[in-house]
Amino acid sequence: MLFLDNNWAAEDLINLQNKVMHINNQMHITYVNDLSALNILIKAEQGIAFGLYCLFPHLNEYSVYVPLDWEPQVDLVAITQKNNAKRIVYQFIKFIQEFNFDFN
Repeated sequence: MLFLDNNWAAEDLINLQNKVMHINNQMHITYVNDLSALNILIKAEQGIAFGLYCLFPHLNEYSVYVPLDWEPQVDLVAITQKNNAKRIVYQFIKFIQEFNFDFN
């Protein structure tokens, strides 16, 4: 997983990142401190990122945005390369789309 550090991430994004970390403590997480670094790592297929949709309107033509069905104060999406056909990526995206995020 690729996470924006707390200097860049909004509260909803930090909550989502924390929830995912606590669900799977075996997950490898890389923190980045700005959007350009995040974009480079996504292009290099180094992980999946969560982000605020409003901050990622046009990362590049090869990115795909996967909506997450939960009730935040803002819309969040998962971001990965369009041509990333890794089975683990597909499985994670399906898991995160179906997971019930209960922040209460």
